Amino acid sequence: MNSVLPGFNNIARMNPSASAIVNKGVNPIAFAAEMSNDTKNQLLELMKPLGSVPVVDESKIEAYAVISAMGHTYYFFQFNKLKELAINFGMDEKEAQTAITEMLWGTTETLFNSGMVYNEVADLVPVKPLGEVEETIKGYYDQYLNGIFAKIKP
Repeated sequence: MNSVLPGFNNIARMNPSASAIVNKGVNPIAFAAEMSNDTKNQLLELMKPLGSVPVVDESKIEAYAVISAMGHTYYFFQFNKLKELAINFGMDEKEAQTAITEMLWGTTETLFNSGMVYNEVADLVPVKPLGEVEETIKGYYDQYLNGIFAKIKP
């Protein structure tokens, strides 16, 4: 920040998240080294309603942008399609939304907090309807996310 705006002590960079609209955003913030703790705390308090506001090193802001800010776009269309399919399969809209929401919470808890390695978690579900295209999808992540990161990283 100081290389772009030298001489300013009260500078912060923040990366807002779309889910801040429902107070569940991941909104990383980086502070100028010279900023007082009181000012930092005031900003953090002001941003609390947006959701999580992790204090990060400025060098990580772009990584957070690709993962937690743009990350919504990697899933919005998929979750919406799952909801459409659930309704087509006989669920009502509320049932579909609840099933998908709870499945997603459980998925992240299982993947990140079960103590199991990825292959063990993946093996918990014996039928993988998208298994044939999984590597293709991962390739898209590599291609497009590495590409956008390279564009935005100073």
